[in-house]
Amino acid sequence: MLFRKTVQAKIVAKIVEEVEEPPLVGASKDTSLMFITAVKDESHSMWKRSELFVVSFDIGGRTKDFYVSRDVFDSLEEGDEGILTYSGNEFIEFDGKKNNFTSS
Repeated sequence: MLFRKTVQAKIVAKIVEEVEEPPLVGASKDTSLMFITAVKDESHSMWKRSELFVVSFDIGGRTKDFYVSRDVFDSLEEGDEGILTYSGNEFIEFDGKKNNFTSS
């Protein structure tokens, strides 16, 4: 069982990863023979495109990346600082203050 950690953190990067998920083809009812076969064919739109949202936090000089929902991703900005709560590689929440840039 992983324990929750609550630490001071700063957002250092936000990344959107685009991935393509192949269709499941050739799955057998016999689970010992279950396999996935996928050949990318540009003439068919069976491949599903998805976006994964990654936020990188600086935690005491070390960088840790978390996959988050689009809503969480959109609510955060690089430079925000605050309290990060996570468990292992699972993001739980970030209670931070916005980094307001001012120009002189």
